[in-house]
Formats: sequence, C-alpha cells, structure tokens
Amino acid sequence: MLKNMIKNYRKPLCIACWGCLWTGVFGAPESRAYVLPPEQLVEFMAVNFNSFDNLMINQITKQEAAAGDEIGEDRVFREKVSMQASGNYHLEILEQTAEKLEGADRLFRQFLLNIPKEKQLALLLKLGIDLQQVEHTRLDGVVAYRIGRADGNSPQLVIEKKRFLPLYLVYRQTGDPQARLARVRFRDYRSVKDKWYPYDITYTLEDRLTERYMIQGLENNVPLDAGLFKTPKPVTPLQTAAPIKKLSPEEKEKLKKIIEAFEKKYE
Repeated sequence: MLKNMIKNYRKPLCIACWGCLWTGVFGAPESRAYVLPPEQLVEFMAVNFNSFDNLMINQITKQEAAAGDEIGEDRVFREKVSMQASGNYHLEILEQTAEKLEGADRLFRQFLLNIPKEKQLALLLKLGIDLQQVEHTRLDGVVAYRIGRADGNSPQLVIEKKRFLPLYLVYRQTGDPQARLARVRFRDYRSVKDKWYPYDITYTLEDRLTERYMIQGLENNVPLDAGLFKTPKPVTPLQTAAPIKKLSPEEKEKLKKIIEAFEKKYE
C-alpha cells in the first residue's frame, strides 16, 4: 500500500519541486510583469499634453535660500509664463521679494506641451537618458516605469504607470561646463480640459539652487502676442527698465500662507 502511495504522489511531487526551483531562480510569474518599450511609454505620456499648444501660467516661484546667500531667506516671486509648443518662451516677473538668482533652465517644460513622440525621444537622448534601460519602480509609493539607469545620479525619467504622467526627471544641463544634474519633481496633477498638468513643480540644480513653481492659474490655447517672444533690445544709459514691484509685508505674508498650503500636502 505504501509503495502505491509513493508511486501515485511521485509525479505531483516532482512537478512541485520544479516549480519551487523555477520560482527561486526566476521569480514568480507576476513579479516579472511585462515592461513597455520606451517609445510606447513616451507616446502614451505625450497624449496627456497633446492639446497644449499655447499656455499662459500665473505662478508663485520660491527660490530656497542657499548656503552663503546674502539675503538669508527664501526669495519669492509672482510670475507670468507664456510658452508655445513651437519652443517660444517668455517669463515676466510681476512682483518679487528680492533679486532673482539665475541658473534654472526650462528644458523640462517641453515635456508638458504638445510635442511629437519623436521629438521627445530625441530630447531624452540629448539629455543623456539611456533609452535601452526600462524597468518598473516606485516613487513615493506610486507604481511607475523608469527610463534610464537606476543610479540616483544618472539621467532618468520616471512615468506613473496608471496615467502615464511624468513624475520625476533627472538630466544634465546642456551647455553647462560642469555638467551639473537638474532634478525635476512633478506633483499635484489637475485636470485641464480632459488633459493633465502638474500644479506643483520643484526644480533643483546641483549645488546651485532650488526653485518651486506653484501654479495659481492656467489658460490653455489662448492667443499670445508674438511680440512677447522677440529678443528685447538692450537698455541704454538714457533708458530705464520697467521697475518690478516689491512686495509689501502684507503681500509677503499672504504668499507665505499660499506656499505653506502647497507644502503641507507633501509633509
């Protein structure tokens, strides 16, 4: 009887052993989920922004005080940004608490406009992102795809798996002799005419500055004056540049409360 029992269970036992061996070496089937190719990921991501040809954005920008900054406190600005998918860009500072530090670029904004997939892929390559490296990852608990090497100091693009929205972008500034890394975090996506746009963006340039852009208003496909994008003529000694309004203590306090409300979301 015992002999027959061993004979009857021998085959299932062998199959179970092979199953355990396969799982130990290769992992469970669900842990090896299919990863979409980068071309398809970028194509799905681009659909989220394919109606944004002209954008006018009102935002509050905060520059965090860096070590050795003579101001000694965060610099805050009210700004108006006008941009087009064709590449035109114009920034107007409406109010400020101090002079603005320069250094931030705007390359990351191209991924948030109606840009063809082919142009986006070319831009990713230009920014140093390895399109041969694609894998699943998590960012702040959100399931996502990563294009580029997993090394934290390597250029990469992290895309949310559920909605194919860019969450995190790391790249080397083009034309920077020091080849410093820029890191951009996209948060607080809101619906804009059946599309999505991040209302909270943090830009950090390695060893230089950190800027946070908090959108207060966004208008899509509004007519933009072509004169906005012309190169301004240099100011001569006989001319005076248009003054930028300095914020009053009351206005500073109001901006402080708005910034605190944004930051509270991600504590």
